[in-house]
Amino acid sequence: MRKELLTEDLILNIKDDVGSDWYDLGIALGIEATKVRNLGHDHPKVRDRAHRVLEIWIEKNGTEATVGRLACALIRIGHKRIADKLLGM
Repeated sequence: MRKELLTEDLILNIKDDVGSDWYDLGIALGIEATKVRNLGHDHPKVRDRAHRVLEIWIEKNGTEATVGRLACALIRIGHKRIADKLLGM
């Protein structure tokens, strides 16, 4: 599993791919459902919601917010293609 930290550059490269699945990704990453739901009110664009979900995850998990862990969460919600893209960067 890739252990490097998720960076802002990586987020920028995948947030559009995550798109409308930002909610499922947030839940898969262990973010509280109410916190994830509230992002819908604060950020009108899905790409911004996806970006914020990943930022919250990094804030919550620090050095545990790795590329490998994100790839596993993406695969769990049915986005192996995005996980492969992430791992190829």
